[in-house]
Amino acid sequence: DYEEQMRIRWIRENAYFRWINEGYPDQQHVRHWREAVQEYQDLERTLGEAPWAAVRLERYRTFNRDQ
Repeated sequence: DYEEQMRIRWIRENAYFRWINEGYPDQQHVRHWREAVQEYQDLERTLGEAPWAAVRLERYRTFNRDQ
């Protein structure tokens, strides 16, 4: 479903940027993925909603405020 696709996309992008920020290390994809999943879960608990939804809502508010 849509929410699951967005969750996976958020985690995938987060893991990718972790890899880039660490200088493209070999054999660290599992660790990056696990760290991204943990961050997603932590943010979900803190925000009370999915992190991707919170970011999208904030972008919407910012866009409408600037218009």
